[in-house]
Amino acid sequence: MDKNKLDNLKIVTYNTDKFKTTKLSIYFTLKSDERNFAKMAMLSELLGNATEKYISETEVSRQLSRMFGASFGVTVLRYGDIHTLRVNISFPNDKYLPDNQHVVLKLSTFWMK
Repeated sequence: MDKNKLDNLKIVTYNTDKFKTTKLSIYFTLKSDERNFAKMAMLSELLGNATEKYISETEVSRQLSRMFGASFGVTVLRYGDIHTLRVNISFPNDKYLPDNQHVVLKLSTFWMK
């Protein structure tokens, strides 16, 4: 496990060859404030259901399916007085895909045209 910290950004990586799937989890945390509850829930829905490039949940699902079953989800969590917006992204390791497909490259352009 590697840990890096830059200002308010903390990056933790677990390097292993055990699994055929790569998982990224991104956590945005802030102190709980009743004014932010609805905003966090709305942001979670917007991020999870559409992108600039794929404007409906169906199109998002189809594109993820084309990427060998890649997936992503956005959730709002509360731990005590901390709110967290969690983004999970899973995709197969490129070395297990046919014809040197690069899912990571496709995911990098997933949210933008």
